[in-house]
Amino acid sequence: MRPVVAAAVAIFALLLLACGGDDGAAGDSGIEGVVLAGPQCPVEQPGSPCPDQPVSGVSVQVAAGGRTVAEEQTGEDGRFSFAVSPGVYEVAALATGDGPFLACEAPQTVVVGPGEQAAIAIHCDTGIR
Repeated sequence: MRPVVAAAVAIFALLLLACGGDDGAAGDSGIEGVVLAGPQCPVEQPGSPCPDQPVSGVSVQVAAGGRTVAEEQTGEDGRFSFAVSPGVYEVAALATGDGPFLACEAPQTVVVGPGEQAAIAIHCDTGIR
């Protein structure tokens, strides 16, 4: 992430926290998402889509300030959710090497506002070409 963008995200998050009051309880805000693996086909062609598919059992970590604050595995539908207080978080899917993919994208920065459910999708590469 570029330093200017990172600074803007941090300032935005601080403003959200400053305006939050008691509305920012962890039960009211959080992060939800899905882990998808693809490509699923060696060659995609028009009229024959081959969308990425949800992946179950993938460990997803949420970190703040360089420390892991939550971790869970995706459900059968590839989904995950975390109740977290408003703030700036890094969310990552951990590729263990024994799953259906080679690697997942870099951790994503997520800004969670008071009473907000931030939604993300994490993509992992199957290596199919």
